Amino acid sequence: MRCTAKVVGVGLGVLAACAPLAVGAQVTTDPTVRTVVVQVEETAGIRRNFYPVNVRIPFAQGELEHSGQVRLVAVADDVELAVQVTVASRWPDGSIQWLQVDSNVSLGPEETMALRLEYGRDVSAGAAAGRGLAVNEGLDTVQIGRVRLGKAASPLVRSVAYRDEVITAGSNGFVVTDVDGIRYDLGGAGVMFEMVRGGPVYAELRYTGRVALRGGATVPFVVTVEMPNSKSW
Repeated sequence: MRCTAKVVGVGLGVLAACAPLAVGAQVTTDPTVRTVVVQVEETAGIRRNFYPVNVRIPFAQGELEHSGQVRLVAVADDVELAVQVTVASRWPDGSIQWLQVDSNVSLGPEETMALRLEYGRDVSAGAAAGRGLAVNEGLDTVQIGRVRLGKAASPLVRSVAYRDEVITAGSNGFVVTDVDGIRYDLGGAGVMFEMVRGGPVYAELRYTGRVALRGGATVPFVVTVEMPNSKSW
């Protein structure tokens, strides 16, 4: 079994091979508890405190029935970490095919850490996120902590409350510019909104739609917004 992974920093998603953290995995088996050992390495030479790590792990058909049957453990001290799991896809029989695993780690410069994902019918997570993202979805907006975003993405940021300051909605959103300098607003009617990951460790929103260009042509677009609980907003 192979594992592909990515590491996402604040406001920037990159593949593991080009990221400040590199991720690899190996699989072991046990009669009652199976494990996937994930190696996380800091590759940029700086200290990472409570840094978000995102891993996608595949499972054979029938191997894992429910996302609640997993937990994440730091191998060195055998301490369980707070983890968020999201089912990315399922097999025809309903079992999990790909599982998105989100957590946070602290590493020194070029330090390596081994994480053990345990899974099985008798496994369950016990560690809770100390600073979880509270995600509340409304009819036209979604509130993530102190940030309220619009589902139509126009305007995108409805409000941000930080300490005693409140930033109100203005002219903001997703805009693309063509080679002639003409700007096109990606938000508005017809935009489809999807909550991909809903916290408490990681939130991911997806906006999809089509943008009308000059001459009547339209092209599709997909915009993803990702917010980890390890940073303030």
